[in-house]
Amino acid sequence: MSYWSPEDQEEVIVLTTKKPTPRWLQILLKILAALLAVGVLVAGVIAWRYYAVQQRLKQDLLVVIQEEERIRSLGGINAVPDVIDPRAPNSWRFRYISSVRARKGRPAPEIRVTKVDYDGLDARVSLLADGVRQYRHYRLYLGRDWRRSPFIAKGWGNKQTIEDVGGFELVYWDEDEAFARTLVDDLPALVAAMQQLGLAPAIDKLMIIPQELGDLVRPAKRVQGLVINSPHVDWVDVPLPGLTSQQALRAQLNRRIMVDARAQTPVDSPLPGAARVQSAIDEIFAWQWAVGDVPADRIEAWTATLKGHWVSPVTGLTPSLITELPPDAPDAAARLMMAWLLRKDGVDALSSLSAALPGATSWDDVYARIAGLTAAQVEQLVHQWMQHPQDALPETPAAGAGPAPDTVILLTIHPDANGRLLARTPTGRIVLLQAAPGASLPLVDDSVIDQDGVAPGVQARVQARWLDEGLRLEVHAMILEPTP
Repeated sequence: MSYWSPEDQEEVIVLTTKKPTPRWLQILLKILAALLAVGVLVAGVIAWRYYAVQQRLKQDLLVVIQEEERIRSLGGINAVPDVIDPRAPNSWRFRYISSVRARKGRPAPEIRVTKVDYDGLDARVSLLADGVRQYRHYRLYLGRDWRRSPFIAKGWGNKQTIEDVGGFELVYWDEDEAFARTLVDDLPALVAAMQQLGLAPAIDKLMIIPQELGDLVRPAKRVQGLVINSPHVDWVDVPLPGLTSQQALRAQLNRRIMVDARAQTPVDSPLPGAARVQSAIDEIFAWQWAVGDVPADRIEAWTATLKGHWVSPVTGLTPSLITELPPDAPDAAARLMMAWLLRKDGVDALSSLSAALPGATSWDDVYARIAGLTAAQVEQLVHQWMQHPQDALPETPAAGAGPAPDTVILLTIHPDANGRLLARTPTGRIVLLQAAPGASLPLVDDSVIDQDGVAPGVQARVQARWLDEGLRLEVHAMILEPTP
């Protein structure tokens, strides 16, 4: 049995009783609470004021940037003095004018201003241009008008270096880490694919360095390498429709790497036009690595260059088309052929074609091995495809060649290994002339193909018949009509 004593009560009282707070401490706490309330109120006012200033700056600069982009899309060179800082260096001003020319006719990007750092005169603007983060610099002119000013990439983060990316050393700063990581993932595959073309990179260092209105890719000054621009600054060139900034940079980087590597290992082939075809293979390969296919805009541009005609990459421009088509028309035709081959048989077909060039004896042998077709058939199929490149690839040359023509334009003057000449009919069809059994080319009047005054582009009267649907003409008689 337990007993309770007064001592126990005293102990409980001692343990549970609090001393009263001194008056001076109560006053101090009240003062601190009041100061805290005032501080919170002041901080709230400052935060609200900052927010209000940010919103006003963002809205004002959004209007300015949208108008700037509208002027650029119109190619408004005359309006440039009202857009840019008059104190900007001439070199930057000339590049800005070039950007206006490059954007003429292109839709203005959708702009959203996300942040403005303002010091009372200069504003560093973070914005989204068609969804891509970009930084620009604007300056108050005469205290009231915002003008575009050169952007210097300060605060771009820490420098990073990755020692071995497919044999390259890659240098970048934190702001460009996402883009750098895509290169880390993809460059080894590019180098491996180049090896299939018999190529090795001619450089060993890549650096991602932002330069507003600079080239997408440029040679490094102090090292054997290339400098890649950042996707987060404004450029002179505009990415093709449907391409992201990173894809545009990757495509340009690949083309530059390929061109430099090809300069060290030029194509060695006896076939006429082999260098042109190899250059087209390299370019199509560059696009395939960068974006997975050739952009529709490139196909349309090459098609527009040919203006509905067909120019054989093997023979180049004929005299009848020299004044009608630009000098790069044969290059455009070669790129269309390689784009067609990529879509028909994939990237391995490009590698196989490139590998076949050094030991080939005729284009027919090359295309028979790669595509199971003659060179003339390939050219005709590509000519058909370029009329409607958005449609499915034609599987066979167009039928219905009609009556055999009685005149042709010779596109070659020396028979190939199979004794055939390349010609164009009055309707523009590219055909092969093949001598009938027991006959030879040329015929009838003992003309000699390479006589004085006879060159590609000469017209000839022929007696011939179709051997197939508009691909080969069997010639029984031919009279050359060289121009005096």
